[in-house]
This record gives sequence, C-alpha cells and structure tokens, in this order.
Amino acid sequence: MSYRNIWRAIKSDNMKQVSKLIRKSRRSNWNAFYHALMSNNLDCVKLMRKYFRPRTNSVSCDDGLTYLAAACKRSLSLDIVKYLLRLDKSLVHQEDYRNRTPLYYAVARDRFDIVELLLACGAVVNVTIQSHGPFRDG
Repeated sequence: MSYRNIWRAIKSDNMKQVSKLIRKSRRSNWNAFYHALMSNNLDCVKLMRKYFRPRTNSVSCDDGLTYLAAACKRSLSLDIVKYLLRLDKSLVHQEDYRNRTPLYYAVARDRFDIVELLLACGAVVNVTIQSHGPFRDG
C-alpha cells in the first residue's frame, strides 16, 4: 500500500478511495492519521482511526506535538478537537517539546470555541510558557 496514494485520496476528499486503500493494510501508521487530521475532515479522521488505531497520547510528528496540539495549532474544526478529546481526554495536559499545551495553540489562533472546550476538559490556565509569560496572573 502506498501512503502517497492515501494522501492523494485524502486531499481530494475521495473517502471511497481512502477506505479502499486502507483496507489493504491495518499496520499502525501515525503519518496516515496525521494526514487525515490535516484534511480537516472528521469522517476521514474517524476512518483512519478505525483502521490504523494510533495511540492518541503519543507524540505525533516532527514538531513534537500530540494530535490534539496539532489540531489546535492548525486551527482545525471544533468537531475534530471534540473527537480527539473523546479518544483521550488526558491530551489536554500533554505538552510539546516547548512545554506548550493545546490550550496555548488554541489561544494563539484565537479559537475561543476550542479554548472553552479545553477549559471544560480541565486545561490549566495559570501556566507560564517559556518567555511568553503566564496566561493569567494569579
């Protein structure tokens, strides 16, 4: 199976072809799940999750991000963020290699709908992130 072909099918929003290609292999592959996320298509994300079953709490990409942090950093749909949180609510606290959480990225992208969701899931507000200072003073 060629992941390049899967990626092309994802980019063209051809879910039938994506489904056909991934049924050929059930190997765990983070790259395919990550590309599904970047498509910003919840059906595609669910399909990749069904067949590849990646561990959602591990670091996902070269940026050192979890999939939830990547979704927040790239300002993906609220539905995708909700789905990732349903898979693993502990992701709300996971930091990247810069000690940034998904909340940091949601705030940086002015995604206050996602900020509210992360706070409702227990995201810590009163944290300091490197030279950026605290989100909220004490």
